[in-house]
Amino acid sequence: MKPALLSSARDICLAIAIVTSSACSLAVDHSSVQSEVSRFHDQFNDDDAQGIYESADESFRKAVGREEFFRFLTQIRERLGRFVRQTERAYSAQTQVGSTASFVKVTYASVFSGGEATETFTWRLAGGKPTLVAYDIR
Repeated sequence: MKPALLSSARDICLAIAIVTSSACSLAVDHSSVQSEVSRFHDQFNDDDAQGIYESADESFRKAVGREEFFRFLTQIRERLGRFVRQTERAYSAQTQVGSTASFVKVTYASVFSGGEATETFTWRLAGGKPTLVAYDIR
């Protein structure tokens, strides 16, 4: 019986080590995602829809046509104006089973020069670099 107890304690320590290392990994991913969100907003303010579109994940570009995305961003700029600041409201990360890719979803309460909105970004993390998979603004 004692070996089983020791095995369980060892398993618990191993599980704690895995959770701790995963948490550290997510902190790094969170930082890289924040940088990409800042870059998105810089490009938005510079009216660089093409730059946003071209740097987005292939799955994003397959789901949304170039012209459709350009019209969408133009409408946002016309209604809300330039991006000013954001406050993070939610952050979640998920690793796809059987893949090296992870997905991060971040929601912000965002302030624009002409109003406020809730922005949700979904990023694919592969090779340490986030690429935009989905963008929603309400």
